[in-house]
Amino acid sequence: MTFHDFSNARLAESVAIMGETVTFNGSPYKAVVTDLEATEDAEAGGFRPGYAATVYAQKTGFPVPALGQKMIVRGKEVRIKVISTDAISYKMTVDDIAR
Repeated sequence: MTFHDFSNARLAESVAIMGETVTFNGSPYKAVVTDLEATEDAEAGGFRPGYAATVYAQKTGFPVPALGQKMIVRGKEVRIKVISTDAISYKMTVDDIAR
């Protein structure tokens, strides 16, 4: 077993235990979601509430994401702002689609 195989197997176990369903391209996928937090943006007349999160998805079985694509995370529609990748996973920083 290579290190890549070992890492991929451990990620699959993590997603199985800590993962939750996100909707991407209209289909459900398991991913680990962290830091879903409320934010506020200043705008004329006050502040507009929003939210941001980081979504980790295993490359195996998850479509290749692109900047600007939308997904549903914990019932909220978000847009992908940043994508990082390694040999086994996608790390997507997402935030409120109104931003």
